[in-house]
Amino acid sequence: MEALRDESHATRQAITEPLTALLVLIQDQEIRDAATRMITLTYAIRDVIPSASDLTKAEAREAATATLTPARHAAMVAHDDFTDVAARYLNTT
Repeated sequence: MEALRDESHATRQAITEPLTALLVLIQDQEIRDAATRMITLTYAIRDVIPSASDLTKAEAREAATATLTPARHAAMVAHDDFTDVAARYLNTT
């Protein structure tokens, strides 16, 4: 249980530290919103990943895939949106 907690803290830290730095350094609200959305949707993927015991059941695996696929897609779209917004910002500064 302790190892899982440590892994969760490490994941959260790996996600929130760069976001916090960006929010401190960049005042442009469009970039801040895009970054926050990207991080939120990326981290939300963890919420739809089934437990290992669920993966032993074919029906649960299918349901997990049906849930995970749109979550991954949303995170990838948010990443692309952030990249576009950040590129526009950097091209104007």
